[in-house]
Amino acid sequence: MTKKDWLEVFRTLGDKDLFDILTIIASVVSPFLLLLSIIISYKSAKASEQSVKLNKEMYEVQKRERDESFLPIFMIDNFSFGPERNYITFDLVNKNDKDIVPRHAGSESPAEIYNWQKSDHVIKFTVYDDYHSKDHLKLWLYYTTLNHKEINSKLVLRIIDGDLVIQE
Repeated sequence: MTKKDWLEVFRTLGDKDLFDILTIIASVVSPFLLLLSIIISYKSAKASEQSVKLNKEMYEVQKRERDESFLPIFMIDNFSFGPERNYITFDLVNKNDKDIVPRHAGSESPAEIYNWQKSDHVIKFTVYDDYHSKDHLKLWLYYTTLNHKEINSKLVLRIIDGDLVIQE
């Protein structure tokens, strides 16, 4: 090749057409676009992770609230002392619209539960003990809720001014 041929080659290299310019722009811009897509992907992954955590928390709260909705809401009704305060009778009323199935009831020693019957959200108790010197009764009630969970409730019943109230 002659000197003239070399000059012709270098001159044509200096002439850039539209395709050359687009190639240079693409080679410069593509790493920035790649970086931008990586950042967007990272942020969307973080957002979806937070969404999954929030959905799980919401599920746990809804599950706990649903389970709690099956628990009874007790109140005392028809309380009376036996003659000589040797026993008490009362009705334990479930104010929740979801019924329970009582399995067993017990109280602290030496009190003994003589009778308990269930009918329409009401459990009738007769508990024998000396209530001259005693002003409270610890009662354990074992029951099954409508969502098939076995529950044990401890109720502390206290006699205040001639009335029986649930303390705990």
